Amino acid sequence: MTAGLFAAHGLWFGPCVEASTINPKGFFESSFLKLDWHGASLLALQVGWRGWLEGHGAPSNWAVKAGPEWWPVFEIFNPVVVCCYRDMAAIRASRERAGFDLSDRHTERAWELMGKIPGAHSVRPDEFAQGNFSGLQPALDALGIEYSAEAALNWVDPTLWTK
Repeated sequence: MTAGLFAAHGLWFGPCVEASTINPKGFFESSFLKLDWHGASLLALQVGWRGWLEGHGAPSNWAVKAGPEWWPVFEIFNPVVVCCYRDMAAIRASRERAGFDLSDRHTERAWELMGKIPGAHSVRPDEFAQGNFSGLQPALDALGIEYSAEAALNWVDPTLWTK
C-alpha cells in the first residue's frame, strides 16, 4: 500500500513483480531484486542497479521497495528512505498468506536494521487504510512532491487491507 501511494504521487518503480490474488493492486517489488544476486559483491549490486535504472529509462524520481538489508546497495544514491512499521501479528498473518517464514526473528531483525538507517522516515500503513495520510507528508516533502488527497484516496482501498 505504501509503495503504491508513492507511485500514485509520481514515483517510478520500473518493472515490478506482477499483482496477484493476495495483492491485486500490485506489490511494487522491483524485478531487479528478484534476480539471482547470491554471492554478488556490494559493488556489483550497485553497478547492477545503476545499469538497471539506465536500461529501463528511469526518470530522476525513481523508487524501490526493498527490505532494510538492501540499504548498503542504495545508500550511495543518497535516497529518501521510508520504513514501514506494522503490528507484529499483522506482519505474521501477511507472511503466512504469502507462504513465508512465520517466526518473528525476520521482522525483529528488519526493525533493528531499519532503526540504523540515518534520516529514515517512519510510516504506519494501517493509518493509510483508515484514511490518515499525515505520516506520508514528511517523506513527500523530502522528495519535493506535493501531497494529493485525490491520488491517495483513489489508491488506497481499505477493503484490501488485511490485519
